[in-house]
Parts: sequence; C-alpha cells; structure tokens
Amino acid sequence: FPFPPGSFRCAVKDNTGHHHGWGILPVSARPPRAGGRAARRGVSTAADPRELPRQKSRTSQTLARPTGRRRRRRAAAVAKRTSPADSSLSSLSIHSLYVRGIILGYKRARTNQTNHTSLIKLENVNDKSSADFYLGKKLCYVYKAKTKKKGTVFRTSWGKVTRAHGSSGVVRAKFKKNLPPSSMGGKIRCMLYPSNI
Repeated sequence: FPFPPGSFRCAVKDNTGHHHGWGILPVSARPPRAGGRAARRGVSTAADPRELPRQKSRTSQTLARPTGRRRRRRAAAVAKRTSPADSSLSSLSIHSLYVRGIILGYKRARTNQTNHTSLIKLENVNDKSSADFYLGKKLCYVYKAKTKKKGTVFRTSWGKVTRAHGSSGVVRAKFKKNLPPSSMGGKIRCMLYPSNI
C-alpha cells in the first residue's frame, strides 16, 4: 500500500526483539545511517545501536585467552629473555643417553613369522658398518597401560640388539618378552650401554 509522503515503513518489535508487524513513522524519526549526509556533516550517529562498537562475547574472550600449556611456554620464554645467561651452562653440551628408533615388525619370510625376533630401524644408521656399533646395546620399549603399578602407568620392555639385518642399517633384536603387535610402528630407545669402546 502507498505510504504517506515523508514517512517510511519500520518493523514493530517489543523489548524482547519479537516482531509484531509493520508500522509507519515520519522520516524525522529514522536514525541517520553511517557514512550518510549526517556523518559527512559531522553529526554524531552514536545513538544508532547499529553504530555502537560491538562488545566481544564472553565465549570469544575465553577462547582467545591462552591455555595452560601456552601460558607456561610464554612465561618460560619471558623468563629466558629476562634472566642473564649462565656462562657455565652455555659452555656445556647436552648429550642424549639413547638413540631413537622405530619398530618395523617381526623377522619373517613370505609365509612364516618369527615373533621372538623384532626388526628395529635406528635413527641416522643407514648401513651395516654403522649398525655394528649398536650390537649388544640394550633396547627399551616404553608403553602406557591403563592401571597404575608402582605409582605409574608407564611400563617398559627390555631387550638387546643381536645382529644387523640386511645392509640398510636395520638391526634384529630379542626381548625378554616378545613385543606385542601393537608396538609395530612405535618408538623405541636404544641405550648406549654396555659400551664396547
């Protein structure tokens, strides 16, 4: 239907925001739009709720807040920057007590599999001569169980490197108890003892 001149149609809503139909208001009651003539003239449009700055919701504020791990990392980085460097510590070089490795599986043929011998690929060992250094070294497979024993859920299975397997740096290993199939592809530690140097 035609509106009277100098008027515009607007939505009629209650204080809860529910829509109750349409009404006709004079143009003078319309709030000025952002970037319109009123804004160019320098008239304040802050009364318009559409122009008020949006406040962040509490959920977005909590999501933006760093978690415990991030907070600890940030605090450690700040402490590192602010604390003077200890010359005695910086001169020491830290050495690992084990070499990392991956459990490839069991020694096997086309049809048969020998569960008592596992194949281990050690880090940065790429030929048979490099693998010879690790012969007789202790191996430690660390895994996690559901129940606590002796105050921890982590358990270990110990074994030793028996010989090389092929010419690509893979070694064979025997364990006190055979490794479970779930360990395939898992990480293992090759200790640097007993030493033969």
